[in-house]
Amino acid sequence: MAQFFVLGLLLACANVSYGFGMSSRSARAASPLTDEAVAIYGELFPFGQEEMKENPLLKIGMPNSGNKTPVGNTGRRLTDIDEKRARAAFSELAKLYGPEDALEMVKIFPTGLAFNYKTFGESLNGFTTIFGEEKAKAMVVRNPCLLAIKPSDAAQVNEQTMVFSYLVAITRPFSKVLLPGLLLLLLTPFIEEVTGLPITIRHYM
Repeated sequence: MAQFFVLGLLLACANVSYGFGMSSRSARAASPLTDEAVAIYGELFPFGQEEMKENPLLKIGMPNSGNKTPVGNTGRRLTDIDEKRARAAFSELAKLYGPEDALEMVKIFPTGLAFNYKTFGESLNGFTTIFGEEKAKAMVVRNPCLLAIKPSDAAQVNEQTMVFSYLVAITRPFSKVLLPGLLLLLLTPFIEEVTGLPITIRHYM
């Protein structure tokens, strides 16, 4: 199951660990990068957003049975974190991967700051047991979506995860073109069945 979760996450879509005794000078050097990372996140997901409210249009045609269960998505979003939480998450990334690589990861995948940063180190340890520290760190830097992997799942990944990290990095510049194409390929059988139009080449062979 862990493998399917990892592959799904890859589709949905460094290398020096700071020690416990990091000097105050290094912390000060990372501060501007922290500000930049938080600004990137805040621009995409503004801090202090109101919670999602129930859409009244989704209740049209629903029986008024007294059931108060909300219809549709309501409440807090994954990305509804405050600035303090975003700074703490980036500090953890900087400690594990270095400030520069941490900032690059935020630029690639800002949502990573909303994940449970308290497990970043444990998950990295899981990857490290399989690939070694240097390769594990480089893999996550290439594909920051892996920050979502739980420590228990991180210890069960295989070479496919490493290979996909390279594919994600290589295809990232072309994602705006490749993603629609991938969705079209996945939906082609459904489109053929609904419309009756032969789209794939197998109909002409």
